[in-house]
Amino acid sequence: MPVWGHQANYCGVFGARDSNGNNPNWITDSTGVPCTLSADLLCADIDGSDEADFSPPSCDNSEGCPNGSGSPCVSDFTAAWPYLDKSTECQAAAKVSCLLGGVLCGRLDPSRIDYPNNVIVYRAPIVFEDHSPAYGLDDDYTMDLHSPGGELYDTQGSDGRVHVEYDSDESIDHFTRDDWGAANKWWRDLRYQVDHGDGDTDQDARCYMRHFIDPNHTCPQTETVDPNPDDPTAVVVGVPSVDCADHPLSNTTEIHPALAVAIRFQQDSSKPEQWAFFYRRRGDNGGCGTNVYGRCDTTFQLPLSLPPVPTGKVLKSANVHVDWHGWADDDSDSSDVSVTSHFDLANGTVLNIALPQQPEGVVGLVTVTPVFDTTPPQITCPGNITKTPDPGQGTAAVTFAETVSDDCSSVTPVCSSPSGTAFPLGTTTDTCTATDQAGNSTSCSFTVNIVVTPQSIGTDVNQFLSTGKIASILGTSLLQKLNAAAKARAKGDCNTANYNYRLFIDEVLAQSGKKIDPIAAQILIADANYLMTHCP
Repeated sequence: MPVWGHQANYCGVFGARDSNGNNPNWITDSTGVPCTLSADLLCADIDGSDEADFSPPSCDNSEGCPNGSGSPCVSDFTAAWPYLDKSTECQAAAKVSCLLGGVLCGRLDPSRIDYPNNVIVYRAPIVFEDHSPAYGLDDDYTMDLHSPGGELYDTQGSDGRVHVEYDSDESIDHFTRDDWGAANKWWRDLRYQVDHGDGDTDQDARCYMRHFIDPNHTCPQTETVDPNPDDPTAVVVGVPSVDCADHPLSNTTEIHPALAVAIRFQQDSSKPEQWAFFYRRRGDNGGCGTNVYGRCDTTFQLPLSLPPVPTGKVLKSANVHVDWHGWADDDSDSSDVSVTSHFDLANGTVLNIALPQQPEGVVGLVTVTPVFDTTPPQITCPGNITKTPDPGQGTAAVTFAETVSDDCSSVTPVCSSPSGTAFPLGTTTDTCTATDQAGNSTSCSFTVNIVVTPQSIGTDVNQFLSTGKIASILGTSLLQKLNAAAKARAKGDCNTANYNYRLFIDEVLAQSGKKIDPIAAQILIADANYLMTHCP
């Protein structure tokens, strides 16, 4: 946010957080004391200032102090560059409107403080407030931009908001007079609600905007019936300002003129996102002002950010379609206007808008169709693995590595028997599955074959002898039987080999729990049975 008025200079920048990252009701001054806002502080202190002396670029630090040394001078505003403004029509209308409507009862000299050098882009929920005040100095559409973080401040409201105002005579009237199809349908329908609504037209327009977000919201609503459903999200580009004349003893913060307004009226995450927008290069500052503020650039970016993503989905990209139509203040042809768009996962949807001429603008509808990740990750398992048991274990711990990749997110595979598992004798099929953040999954499988050989069973006997699990007195007898079986097996004589393995098993069974550890006995018997089953 830019510096926005006297309070901001004395108390910091709106929205600043304290050292703990908290966002207090208001920020503190340079001594750490919370700032106490006076509703009329800024406008009252510069009441009667000479606009020509105070406003840049002609101002200097000694000017603009009509109420003595305690009031703010130009130097208090530093880089904010405020422009003071007033209009004779506003001053004349105030005499009547203040009595009848309670408006224009504030400060009239200046009636406005504008910051055109600090054009901002702000994103927040928005709701229609009204169309032109009763005194009829201008033809403004007014909306309230709410700031959930409280970084916007309006002394008329405690909920953190700012008015968004644009003169329909120089904006909406020009791009809704003709039917340009999808490009301006939403704005044409809004204008119809404003101009022809039943009962309270302001409430009808508010209801029109809200029912897109909450289809169950019944329209029309009376002024006293407002269930306050969700408001649509908006992105607003414009000039920050303070309306000193608007209300008695208060200042109303505004974005006036609003140079661009984009309203997201379809934000159901199960459907394509839709935005209605307009963008223009210049606009006036209302009935209590006399200035028209424009942009010096000819190309602009309107950031719409990322679309809503349903739970469990992962956004991969988006297809952006823009229906747009150029327009001009005098309704002449604006063939040099152009709009393109791009989308990326860092910035979301961004419109690139070219308005070569000052009086030009563009209106359009943006449809963003999210592309969610439906592609499963890729996974490659290792080849089939064959291994002998680890000495004295009867199983084999097998380590392996599968490779995975995904085009959207990091993926960690899960195997039915993870790497490092102790596999039993025989063949085990291991299945590994990779699942990405979107729930897409793919699997692969491989086999782990743990085989006993004449050499490995001999290794087991020697392992148990060395650890005392077989009494040394039995070592020679057991190894002789295994050697005789191995020689016969090598010749393809399975009968003789299996005869010696049975003799080996009988001796182990006889000594199990005596001179052979029972667990060691089980492992040796399983080894011998495997060799008998798998001969030759």
